[in-house]
Amino acid sequence: MARLSNRFAAVQRLSLLGLAAAPALVLGGCANDRGRFPSLAIRPAERAFYQAQPAPAAATPAQPAPIPADATLTQRLAALETRAREADARFVALVPEVTRTVSRARGAATGSETWNLAQVALARLDRHAATPPSPWRTWINWR
Repeated sequence: MARLSNRFAAVQRLSLLGLAAAPALVLGGCANDRGRFPSLAIRPAERAFYQAQPAPAAATPAQPAPIPADATLTQRLAALETRAREADARFVALVPEVTRTVSRARGAATGSETWNLAQVALARLDRHAATPPSPWRTWINWR
């Protein structure tokens, strides 16, 4: 038992010595080699940057080239407008049905049958909301 207490006392002394020496070792690392680091003073390149003058503004902006007249442009725009109005009508017609389905599912447990039906109805409404009159297909037909 005496050996154990002697060892414990020795470990205690070493740990106290380590605790006393740790701040000296840590702080000592901060004090050396001040000359090796670059100065934080303003450098000549930074001084030149701060003295630069802004570029002069252009006298007059360039005019865009006129769009060539196209005889079928008004017809294509009218067709796009018709498609957009049809898509909007389909969306507006779908809203009451989706509203009823979602109202029935209010308070239902996640994953239940009514909840799933409401999710499907919302996805269908979202699909109709995100279905524009296909400008990509129209652009391909124009070429």
